[in-house]
Amino acid sequence: MEKICLVFSIIIITCFSHLVQNSQDSKKDSSPIKLTAEQDHKRLMKQLGIDSLRPGPSGNPKAPNAANVDESKATTYSSLPDLLTFKNGKKVTSAKQWLKRKKEILEDFEREVYGRTPTVEGQW
Repeated sequence: MEKICLVFSIIIITCFSHLVQNSQDSKKDSSPIKLTAEQDHKRLMKQLGIDSLRPGPSGNPKAPNAANVDESKATTYSSLPDLLTFKNGKKVTSAKQWLKRKKEILEDFEREVYGRTPTVEGQW
């Protein structure tokens, strides 16, 4: 019984000393890095693998990327898509089918409205 207590005590002491050492090491490594906004932007672009950004709308109405302020040029939608019709044209007729249609709608919404988060290897 004494041997078991001794071994158990040694294991606890070893684990505790290891935890203390790791917490001290993490304190050394967790100091904040001070970057300017430009440096942080460049670092983030590099992490995401983005070489350049598309220019925003120009205030010059004759520029090729001029901002559209004329509502008549905006796309109009006369009707919204039917929520109870699958992409293949079949109608939803049961609660089980609705779950499948709901996944289609959520997928479209993620792709067209929210957008997807790019994956960066080794980051998450």
